[in-house]
Amino acid sequence: MNSGDRNPVTVAEFLAVDRNWQFKRWSDDEIVLALEGQWKVYSASLFWSEPCGIFLIECSFEIDLAEGSAPEFLKTLNLANSRSWLGAFAYRDDQDSVVYSYRLALEEETEVSYRQVERVLDTIVADCDRFYPSLDLARLGMLCAEDSLDAAIVDTLGNA
Repeated sequence: MNSGDRNPVTVAEFLAVDRNWQFKRWSDDEIVLALEGQWKVYSASLFWSEPCGIFLIECSFEIDLAEGSAPEFLKTLNLANSRSWLGAFAYRDDQDSVVYSYRLALEEETEVSYRQVERVLDTIVADCDRFYPSLDLARLGMLCAEDSLDAAIVDTLGNA
């Protein structure tokens, strides 16, 4: 493969083959990958819009809310979004799933490198893994939103 390619979906396919990930290439501009995280296997749908120059990744996982937990769960999602630098979480109640969305705007004729796609996907999985325990606690109705995040996420200050 070249060092870069205009279509990031093609680059993602090469990465999936190299990493031995399960995938399905639906079209020139769409692929679905199974990305194994620490807590779940995430389904990542990658879309490329050449006319707009937008690369969209939606990483999703199923989550079954306990009765009455929706309000605190949604507050937890909002708090997670305020701590996520890369993308944003949303809950799709019609599919009982959480979707983490990320968009990358590319200038005309900009090539996308293998390493860039690899880093974006690794970072998305890391973010989903980072917030999954908090979302799991909230979906069970065990803790309020703030406590769910505090119990599952440790934000470090400085370095050792």
